[in-house]
Amino acid sequence: MENKLIGLKIAKLAKEKGFVLFEEYWYKEDKGNRLFSIEYPGDECLGDYLSITKDDKHTITSYEDGYYFATSQSLLQKWLRENKELIVCVGACDLLTADVKEGKVRHYYFFIHEVGNRIHSSSLGYEWKDFDSYEKALEYGLKEALEML
Repeated sequence: MENKLIGLKIAKLAKEKGFVLFEEYWYKEDKGNRLFSIEYPGDECLGDYLSITKDDKHTITSYEDGYYFATSQSLLQKWLRENKELIVCVGACDLLTADVKEGKVRHYYFFIHEVGNRIHSSSLGYEWKDFDSYEKALEYGLKEALEML
């Protein structure tokens, strides 16, 4: 089992919305939109790779354009919950389908609860979107939550 990293599009959107948290992995936007990793975790080695700005508490406040931290889906989900009061959840349902021999196939969907306000869901209204994996549903839900900010 391993943490699923967010994709480049989500990483760019997260940076735009204020998510600045050191990660062991990051994307460099170039011809290949490559994913990079440092060999050893730790804030001190990030300066070897990126030009960063820190505040008086040594918290990273900004870093170069064209670079985006590739955090795990769960850490971005936690940041949205604790800092933006958006709770992204994923649900599952077994749908009966004629094209599946066993008669059932598992589908996933997301919903976003805006604390003290409303629920935005992939299963509400005309925009039904279902996903074939939990991680795909969560990634899309994270994107939708970031776009709500």
